[in-house]
This record gives sequence, C-alpha cells and structure tokens, in this order.
Amino acid sequence: MNHLSIKLFLYGLFIQVSVTVIEARQLAGVNMDPVVCVQVGDQKRYTSVKESTNCPYYNEVSSTVFKRQTF
Repeated sequence: MNHLSIKLFLYGLFIQVSVTVIEARQLAGVNMDPVVCVQVGDQKRYTSVKESTNCPYYNEVSSTVFKRQTF
C-alpha cells in the first residue's frame, strides 16, 4: 500500500498544489534504490533516493503554484 496526500489551495488568481509522499510498502524486487516522481502539469518534482530498501519512508512535501486559467 502506498501513501500520498494532496492539498489544493486557492489564492485569487493562483492555485497552490501540495503533495506529501509518505511511504511505500513491499515494492517488488530486492536491493532497490526507490525514488518518487510527482508530476503536476508540466512540472516534475522528485523525492530523495532511499537506498537498498523495498519499504521506503519519505514524509516529503512538494508544493507548486500555478496561475489559474480564466475561461
């Protein structure tokens, strides 16, 4: 089971997207160096690499601010 939390905040003309990557459990394989890529729109953020584990614990937050589109 993987754990992820997503929050959206609206500030007038801007939207802040915050993603918290908490952990992954029982990933397939052994002697792994897992990393998580979070992509929101065209922007990518990466967690730190956890060495030699198939049950990484991250608890890392990534935030991105976007300008809202008006229609």
